[in-house]
Amino acid sequence: MGSPRKEGNTDLLLDAFLEGAQGTGAEVLKVDVPSKHISPCQGCRFCEKQGFCRLQDDDMGEMNHLLRRADLVVLATPIFFYGPSAQIKALIDRSQALWARRYIMKLIDPKALFRRGFLLAVGATKGKELFNGTSLVAKYFYDA
Repeated sequence: MGSPRKEGNTDLLLDAFLEGAQGTGAEVLKVDVPSKHISPCQGCRFCEKQGFCRLQDDDMGEMNHLLRRADLVVLATPIFFYGPSAQIKALIDRSQALWARRYIMKLIDPKALFRRGFLLAVGATKGKELFNGTSLVAKYFYDA
């Protein structure tokens, strides 16, 4: 869950989605991303050489562990300035290590071949392209 606002629209939408998934027998884990300490990507390219991020003193190691083992990843975020929340964007940016493992190092996690993703985005603005930026970011995140 990527909204810093607890029990807001994003949280309610995600809870409904997860309840439906549980109803089909799925095992679910809801992660409150804003409560995690995720440092921003430094753009140092260490992950492109080593397959993991050099920043090891935050919660991103735990997030990568969960992402690599998930069958389905649901991003739930409010739309802020036509993009995802800063908290979700930090997680996505730090997932560059997963992208590097797959596309540079040619190390494909077995689950990555079958993993699916959903984007749940909530916004109040009535712009026609309100979700375009977040959808594009999510598309490439799921490609990692």
